[in-house]
Amino acid sequence: MTPRVLLLDLDDTILSYSGVADELWHELAAEHAPALGVGADALANQLDTSRNWYWTHPVLSDEGRLDMRGARRRIVQHAFEALALTAPAVGQQIADRFTDTREARVEAFPGAVDKLAQWRAAGVPLALCTNGHPDFQRAKIERFDLEQYFAAIFVEGELGFGKPDPRVFRGALEALGAQAEEAWMIGDNLYRDVHGAQEVGIHGVWVDHRGRGLPDDPIATPDRIVTAIAEIELGA
Repeated sequence: MTPRVLLLDLDDTILSYSGVADELWHELAAEHAPALGVGADALANQLDTSRNWYWTHPVLSDEGRLDMRGARRRIVQHAFEALALTAPAVGQQIADRFTDTREARVEAFPGAVDKLAQWRAAGVPLALCTNGHPDFQRAKIERFDLEQYFAAIFVEGELGFGKPDPRVFRGALEALGAQAEEAWMIGDNLYRDVHGAQEVGIHGVWVDHRGRGLPDDPIATPDRIVTAIAEIELGA
């Protein structure tokens, strides 16, 4: 089906966000490991483990999206505790450097903004539905001049709830004057974007930006899979 309206996620859908993190954590580990008396690989690997622990935790991950600076500090603290490192000031420095540098390194995926412009020019109403704190999300929206493409923008930290809460999707549909069966939700998160949208009857498009394919036991089965929004041709 060809949608009449589109709902889109922001991070790892329009903007390349996760890929920045992997490289940056390893850079910071290599920079600080010698003074901490630990191997750079050991520190980097533990940071990866601690990140996975934090962002898969059902409570911490929800809290962390609204306090990214605090989340990174907790991740580094967890890694330091696992490695028996007692340098909390250095840990906080690493965490805060990560937060500030990561935001500066975020870039739009190739062709993503052009695709938004194409859809807008074609008269397709768009809504942006993003989780996270408004200080971070609004800064990215402003930096890449994205507001011009969207008839409505929904930010978790402004609403008091975020995807996959059905109120996000229903609010977007109402703002665009559309029914669920007329809409596609396009995002990289199988649970929050695809599953959440499908629960209210919206067509779920999964952006597999890493090109890894579905996991063995996916929480949702997308109606369509792409590796980038630039691939999407409406009606194709």
